[in-house]
Amino acid sequence: MARHTLPLLLLVASAAVGALACSDTRIPTAQPPPPPPPPPPPSSDPTIVLWTSQAPPSAIVGTVWQVLTDGSAAGGSGLWNPDGGKPKVAPALAAPVSYVEMTFNATAGVAYHLWVRLRAQNNAFSNDSVHVQFDDSVDGSGSAAMRFGTTSSAEVILQNGPSGTANQNWGWADNGWGVPGVHVYFATTGVHTLRMQQREDGPIVDQIVLSPTTYLTTPPGPRQNDGTILNPAPGS
Repeated sequence: MARHTLPLLLLVASAAVGALACSDTRIPTAQPPPPPPPPPPPSSDPTIVLWTSQAPPSAIVGTVWQVLTDGSAAGGSGLWNPDGGKPKVAPALAAPVSYVEMTFNATAGVAYHLWVRLRAQNNAFSNDSVHVQFDDSVDGSGSAAMRFGTTSSAEVILQNGPSGTANQNWGWADNGWGVPGVHVYFATTGVHTLRMQQREDGPIVDQIVLSPTTYLTTPPGPRQNDGTILNPAPGS
């Protein structure tokens, strides 16, 4: 006689489903990642603009740098390191015998971007760069960087990288060469000193900018044939 097992199988399956339905076990669901932190608020600190024409005679140490009258420069003159065919100085000197120093006010912990307006004597690539250092500058992690007494510096080169086109009169450059330069920070709030020393002989410099806002990511003017004159502002 044939045996019929289907009703029994259905009964067992139904019981299993019921047990699962009554269980308190829950399968966890994937949670979305937390949102990123909000960006820091914009800095309220002003852009610092230094005219080298306003540097007092005592700011020029040694014999390398001299005042050059130039009607196209901010204030009617710039500081010039005449081309004498000297070899390039790289890295910067920890104890240069000739340099220029200027003071300004800045705030600790704020990111500033350095821009220098310069032109190269005879528009030559061998005349288009300077070293810039500071008395208490730090990098984004708080470590000393680009300071006096060391060979670390912001190397400012007018040519825009190794394949940059020919120099053409005044232009703005930062401490990157074909790439954006890194920001500079300061360890303390108050008066700071900037030092400019020779990298190559032949550059003329008329404006130096440290900007936490307006020019943090974009220069005040083009890299060639620039005519931008910013109002001088030593910071607050």
